[in-house]
Amino acid sequence: PFTLTLSEDTAPGYEILTGAFANDTDFGSNAEVTFVLISGNSGGEFAVNGTTGRITLVKQLDRETRPAISLVLAAQDGGRPQRQDTVTITINVTDVNDNAPRFLSSSYDESTPENTPPGSPITTVTAMDPD
Repeated sequence: PFTLTLSEDTAPGYEILTGAFANDTDFGSNAEVTFVLISGNSGGEFAVNGTTGRITLVKQLDRETRPAISLVLAAQDGGRPQRQDTVTITINVTDVNDNAPRFLSSSYDESTPENTPPGSPITTVTAMDPD
């Protein structure tokens, strides 16, 4: 298994894996190896070159929705039955400050008796920041 870290503001086009190597000792089409992502790419963030195994980021990552991604890369031969081996690539996505804080409500209406002492709390408001 391989583990790497990418910032959620990494630009599409970035190569997270510059190539893969797999060896098949068969002959002819049985020895022709292609690379495919067989799981972990449900959001379509990555593309793999079937010949070289190069994996490229094709969509922006979002740490708030997927803080870690486990891709499974397979090397498959051209034989019948087809044989394959796999490796797991874990990508930890780091945060950037890409979200503003937001109040849970856009307005708050409260009333208080006129004899409430100065400095007394009237209400509580809450804001959340997903970063």
